[in-house]
Amino acid sequence: YRPEMNGPNFLLQGGESEFELTGAKSTGMAFHGEYRFYTNKARQQPVKPYIAMYLQHSLLGLQAKYKKETFDYAFTADWNYTTLGIQYGIQWIKNDRYALDLTLLGFGVNSNRLTGTAEVDPVASVGFFEEHLNGIPQIGQRFGLEGKDGNYTFDENFVAVSLRFALRVGWLF
Repeated sequence: YRPEMNGPNFLLQGGESEFELTGAKSTGMAFHGEYRFYTNKARQQPVKPYIAMYLQHSLLGLQAKYKKETFDYAFTADWNYTTLGIQYGIQWIKNDRYALDLTLLGFGVNSNRLTGTAEVDPVASVGFFEEHLNGIPQIGQRFGLEGKDGNYTFDENFVAVSLRFALRVGWLF
């Protein structure tokens, strides 16, 4: 899939300062596969508990523009990650045609690469901006900005643990 979002204006608040998000865009795609293990008894029933191993690879692009007072801030990032994990779930089959799948709990290990650029008004403080980037879940603390005169880059490789919950509706064929 390739989701794309264009965000409306809203305020990013934290600490003693406020940033107004004036534009945001997220694009990407993901590949996901899993192998499920059912008990022999569950294979014959409409309600099927399972344990599954899964592998996911995602390529995401993030773009955002902020404003604080009269200063402009912007960043562009590419986030590529691969996750290997295990999950427990229940699948309900209705009329051999429809499926409802509930992943109750899953754990995975992600290998991540986060790269990109940030632009900050040269007379503004990059510290306030870094503080607010740190609030982004899972990747916020990974923006190690390097540079000067308003132009910064980041390139981080890291490993993280992830939780997995899901509800899916499907059509069997």
